[in-house]
Amino acid sequence: MKQQIASNGPQEKSFYRMIGTLVIPIIIQNIINTAVNAADIIMLGYVSQTALSASALANQPFNIVGFIYYGVSSGMAIMATQYWGRKDCRTIERVLGIALRIALGFAILFFIAAFFFPRFVMRIYTSETDVINAGVSYMRIISVTMLFSAVTQMYLNVQRCIERVKLSTFVMTSSLLINVVLNACFIFGLGPFPKLGLIGVAVATLIARFFELCCCIIDSLRNKLVKIRISYIFERNKLLFRDFTKYAVPALMNDVVASFGFSMYSVIMGHLGSDIVAANSVAVVARQFGSVFAFGIAHGCAIIIGKTLGENKLELGRQYAKKSLQLAAIFGALGGVVMILMRPVIVNISQLDGQAADYLRTMVLIQSYYVIGMAINITFFSGIFRSGGDARFGFWVDAITLWCWMIPMGFLLAFVLKLAPIWVYFFLMLDEFFKMGPCYLHYRKGKWVRNITRDEISES
Repeated sequence: MKQQIASNGPQEKSFYRMIGTLVIPIIIQNIINTAVNAADIIMLGYVSQTALSASALANQPFNIVGFIYYGVSSGMAIMATQYWGRKDCRTIERVLGIALRIALGFAILFFIAAFFFPRFVMRIYTSETDVINAGVSYMRIISVTMLFSAVTQMYLNVQRCIERVKLSTFVMTSSLLINVVLNACFIFGLGPFPKLGLIGVAVATLIARFFELCCCIIDSLRNKLVKIRISYIFERNKLLFRDFTKYAVPALMNDVVASFGFSMYSVIMGHLGSDIVAANSVAVVARQFGSVFAFGIAHGCAIIIGKTLGENKLELGRQYAKKSLQLAAIFGALGGVVMILMRPVIVNISQLDGQAADYLRTMVLIQSYYVIGMAINITFFSGIFRSGGDARFGFWVDAITLWCWMIPMGFLLAFVLKLAPIWVYFFLMLDEFFKMGPCYLHYRKGKWVRNITRDEISES
């Protein structure tokens, strides 16, 4: 015990040094990503409020599949970070192969739905004909990006797990800049480009995602640590797949449950009118700005804690988790303050007016405290628990909170009691705070502190 206390100072400095190295590139990427989303919303606001609402609702299936990719990659990271602690790159490549197989399977299913049945999908989210018509062509074009993103997200996330975070930052930053420039060109018809409006956003997104895929393929061909091996995508490794199923499938199910749950929020709001849909699309981007530091910390600490547990330094992993939670709470609160200070600017540049602008003013205030709960919970779920192979707890918390409480009550308040839309929105934004108590109690028990690596992985 004395040795542990004596070494706490150097360990603390080492933690903050690692956090800085890993988190800063992730934060830069998230800021640029959010800035591009904000630019898209501003430009679409100049086109029409219908275009803005159509884009927000047409993107819901892509948000769902994005959550699925996040779940698969988080499950992959559970194993990859711990095997990185052992420097076992071949096993990490096999884990990547399994993740690609699952992600591509989901990508094909969602592509078929979005490409061949876009009108049916749009009708799930809204009954407004103008919004449906505007969203159909947009959805069909960007459906192809699901296939590209399945590969790029798995590859870039596994590179993060082996601490190659600069690659992801370079690829995503370049892609996002290409996206925003092409958005402006296609939306407004700048220079030789045709004026396509909302369709231009879809075309620009398709080009940007193809650029990401090309970057990942080129890097994989040159990479000497962990690369995509086609044979591993089709390999039947029973032992490793059993581990992946044990640790990664609960993470995937957690994010599937959460993604469909949040999509149901959009269904509720979509049937409350285009004003609240348009306002929410802006408020979500404002929240993304407020939470970039917290998400960076969650992803960074997941890598650090997973690697530490893979090295069998269990007590040190526990100490790193405590420091990560402290940072998440601090930066979540700072993010909320920034959102409050920026509220007048957010409303002015949104191009919303009337009822939608009034909704937005209140929504930004609601989101300003929501980011605190979200920052802490994402650190619990993705940064701490999953690092030790514990994703089942998050699955049950999300399943019970969203599907047994928030969603039924949301429908009740909106369509039975017929409360004002902003009060329905206020209730829906309380979900993170219902989760915090159970998460803290589970964290204190410490059952998530585990080394899940194996000494040897059979190839049969």
